Amino acid sequence: MWKKKTIKETNSPENIIQDKLEEFQQKRDMFELLRSLLIIFVVCFVVFGLLLGIGRVKGNSMYTTLCDKDLVLLWRPVQELKQGDIIFFNNKEEDHEVVKRVIGMPGDVINVDEMGDVIINGEILVEDYITSETVLREGDITFPVQLSDDEYFVMGDNRAISYDSREIGPIKRADIDGKVIFIARYNIQ
Repeated sequence: MWKKKTIKETNSPENIIQDKLEEFQQKRDMFELLRSLLIIFVVCFVVFGLLLGIGRVKGNSMYTTLCDKDLVLLWRPVQELKQGDIIFFNNKEEDHEVVKRVIGMPGDVINVDEMGDVIINGEILVEDYITSETVLREGDITFPVQLSDDEYFVMGDNRAISYDSREIGPIKRADIDGKVIFIARYNIQ
């Protein structure tokens, strides 16, 4: 299978040229591999650094939609949000990321009545995703709340235990890290 080269064949000009070509091809292949790896690294950085993010849910304030330790895929360039979207945002009071549902949009007037109804611009919000009624607690902000042009009102689906805009007030657009686009369950039951 392998042909043993004699001294005469090894030193022949054709073999020297062939050896140099093979050496050049190996270097070129190595360069192509490194270039491909660099391209993959840059693409991954752009995709996961700028476009997508991964978040882990902490706690059950979004139960049953999200559960403790669920992983979520985030779309970072949040161009448009709509009522009902689930977002990750930086809670400056607790210095960590929090996941909640967008209830109120910029410019909305938010109120919570004594029956636990959430009222947006005079209309009762129909919420089929909540697991407990909305209650007001001591220390909550004063209602009604008028949102400015860069503010959102967010609440957890499990209202009984959710620490949300009822306590911390509206959140700023600049604090939103991403919109949840995919959920990976930690514990499937």
